[in-house]
Amino acid sequence: MSILADRVAREAPRKRPTRKQIRLAREFDIDIAKYERGFRVDIFKVLKKLGDDVSDVALEVLSDEKNLKKDAGRDAMLAGEIAKRLNVAGFETDMRVVYEKNYTRIMRATQKRINATMDLGISILDTAETRILAEGAERVKLLNLTKGNTTRSVFRELSEGRSEGEAVAQLARRISDRVKAGRFKKPQTRATLIARTETTYAQKMAAAESYRQGGVTEVMIMDSRKGSFDDDCDAMDGRIVSLQEGEALMSEEHPNGTRRMVAQPPPIIEDIG
Repeated sequence: MSILADRVAREAPRKRPTRKQIRLAREFDIDIAKYERGFRVDIFKVLKKLGDDVSDVALEVLSDEKNLKKDAGRDAMLAGEIAKRLNVAGFETDMRVVYEKNYTRIMRATQKRINATMDLGISILDTAETRILAEGAERVKLLNLTKGNTTRSVFRELSEGRSEGEAVAQLARRISDRVKAGRFKKPQTRATLIARTETTYAQKMAAAESYRQGGVTEVMIMDSRKGSFDDDCDAMDGRIVSLQEGEALMSEEHPNGTRRMVAQPPPIIEDIG
């Protein structure tokens, strides 16, 4: 548990969510599941294109290889050449387009849900929208597909493939599969994790910006909504915190978590004058 979460668990007031807050959290769940699917499909298409490009480059570079015995020096040179010819910048551009498309969808859906449920009547300003989309573009860099990392991955696969006596076509396929999948066994798994993480992140940013522009200063953290599995998550459920604290607590959530941040209406103050 972070320092902030520990303080919130000890000091922040706790309340039962209203029907509107429960409804909003559920609608956030629906949107995240919906847009995650589309995001995943788009990401997988880009990863597949990357894999096809890697395969073509590897076949081209390895086409003159006659001696397929393991040779660390030769493999290092070939790996460097494959990475050099691979259009990493083009891959990042393709991925930024996918992120922007899906961040925009999620942002607009989140704003619509909040307006319909909480009656805030907000509209995300162009400057805020630009900032959210720019954040999405920056997060593409978290994929960490640099020429250096690519060179290391290609070298490892070349070395292992030669040890197993693979032919050029097999080596190219092996290299392609590894670059597509990254640290995972399959590119489908990589696409799913990226889509899940980024959809939740984009939704959190859009919700926070919507609340901010709607004059909301406090939010309720709703957690452990599918049962009690984690003491730390249980401790956050129902806590009333500032919007800034809510953003920080959302950032600490694990990828498969159910934590949501919903607007906390200000108390009604009766005029008795």
